[in-house]
Amino acid sequence: MSATFRIGPAVILVAPSITSSPSEWTEVHRTQGGVSVTLPSPATTRGKVSTAAAPVAVWVAPGSSLVSFKMVNRDLATMAAMMPTAVEMTSSTKRALKMDASLAAVTPVAIAVVPVSEYSDDGKFYDSPSAVWYERAVVKVGEMQASPVEDSDELDGYQVEIVSIYGDTGIGYPGLVGVMAQEEGDIGIMGTQGACQGICPSDNIPSYLSELPGTKDRSSSEWGNYEADDGSIMVYIPRFYYKIGTGANGLAVNTIDIKSQYYFADTAAANADGYALPRAFINGGVEKDGVFVDKYLCSKNALGAGFAASSIALGNPISTNASHNPIADLTACATNAYFECVTAAKARDGVDGAVNASSIFFCNTRFIRSAIAILSMAHGQAATSATYCAWYDSAGVTNFPKGCNNNALGDTNDGAVTFTSDGYSNAAKTGSGSPFAKTTHNGQACGITDLNGNMWELELGLTRPGASATDSAAQSDTAAFYVLKESVAIEDLTAGWNTGSDAWGDASHLATLYDAIDLSHIGATTGWVDFGNGANQVLHEDVVGDDYKMTSLGIYRDGGQSASGTNLYGQDGLYQYHRANLAVVSGGDWGNGSDAGLWACYLNYWRSLSGTAIGFRCACYPV
Repeated sequence: MSATFRIGPAVILVAPSITSSPSEWTEVHRTQGGVSVTLPSPATTRGKVSTAAAPVAVWVAPGSSLVSFKMVNRDLATMAAMMPTAVEMTSSTKRALKMDASLAAVTPVAIAVVPVSEYSDDGKFYDSPSAVWYERAVVKVGEMQASPVEDSDELDGYQVEIVSIYGDTGIGYPGLVGVMAQEEGDIGIMGTQGACQGICPSDNIPSYLSELPGTKDRSSSEWGNYEADDGSIMVYIPRFYYKIGTGANGLAVNTIDIKSQYYFADTAAANADGYALPRAFINGGVEKDGVFVDKYLCSKNALGAGFAASSIALGNPISTNASHNPIADLTACATNAYFECVTAAKARDGVDGAVNASSIFFCNTRFIRSAIAILSMAHGQAATSATYCAWYDSAGVTNFPKGCNNNALGDTNDGAVTFTSDGYSNAAKTGSGSPFAKTTHNGQACGITDLNGNMWELELGLTRPGASATDSAAQSDTAAFYVLKESVAIEDLTAGWNTGSDAWGDASHLATLYDAIDLSHIGATTGWVDFGNGANQVLHEDVVGDDYKMTSLGIYRDGGQSASGTNLYGQDGLYQYHRANLAVVSGGDWGNGSDAGLWACYLNYWRSLSGTAIGFRCACYPV
């Protein structure tokens, strides 16, 4: 079997002495789902590291959060005592490793990064420049001594990567040949290549979706991208945990830390450590391993004998108004109203553009929007250059994704970003931003685009009751906000009013699908208020309860808002209002300026309204 493996940057931690004829070994383990797996050694005396003189060589790919050590003839206390403490471990490395308590504070003497390389089935590495250690040692890749993983390119759910390491510190040599593994379902390390999205395990990819040639290539614009049968491109966001800094919980105020889903044994363990599971990954009462999200805003696309809403590049974004790419032109939709976005989403996998009653697709949610915004902010905070975050700003003034929002096919904060008109006002074609990477959630070409501006996006998850299907009255009851129950499967929601699984209805109907939530700091007729208020904490750090739900909806805590906002949150705006049959829209449109952005939210629209700047994108869960 012919196989090619791509190697991402690998963090290498090496102690000063590694012998070539060891009598005692430390085996490197990886943990997946709480089960420790010993990775295979390519050769008898390779892939293991001697502890006879001093331990230990350890390698771990970015995003691989759990590493354990199995000692033979040595316990952890002995190993910890032998480990020198010389060179500072980087914050990225600390996030990548979770060691036993006795090793957590131990620092190795050498840290290196191995550049991207490829291994082919002829047994050689190619295009593999060297990297320099702090202690003069050189890490490079060379010929393999034996067949790496028995001609298999997958092992126990991992995407297997091979690396051959030779080092010379002047004390001991040579070093290690090992198996590197990029875990499927891993969110990556913020600030690095491919972060904020990842690979869906093959067994969990819905039948309607397929991998692209570059789906498993971290350096590709197709990394973590999947193609649906209708031509839609979707991005896979693996489950992760987040922690919001309070200044008293180990993180500075408003700093966001991200952990892989493999970092903790389960959500309870994450919660105990102050990390929350985004509500985006809870659906139908079940924790999901990830979610697929449209890369582009939906546009009209031929599907068999009909038309459906598809996520394709350079399309004309659908609106809910007759004068601008009307949603009523789709086979499944009869009118140009906001609620038709829910209907249209269910037709992506239908026949000839008709609704599929058992569709896996649904109109995107505020929960998913919030998870993406949290990832994007954490990525920007962790980045150190524009290499893997094109919109990065070291000054922190414009350190967020850019978009079509200045009413002139450009970005308010970056004059170098331009867009292509779709022919209506200053609306842009989907994914037409240039430079494209500046418009994605992770600042890379593989990411989700047009989340800042261009078109407001209808998103489910939060609403208010109405007295009829067309009720649009202003309301003043602060207790009448409703957030979708975790037990409800979002794909079951329908576009109607007050029956079955309809997303809208009166208070009695909503109580069957939603929980009331206290948003008393959201004024009845306040209008625009921006995210951020000086040095105040903006999002709640809670891992359960109403405050957790508030963060899951991407809504600031009381005191986290102000008239002008802060640069950290892009001065994104939230339009405060109490509206019957609330239909939440997010992101802003082509003319909203700095109010537009990943956090932007508008609470003054209702389900039966029509709008030239209101569109949507779809999402679905893995099987």
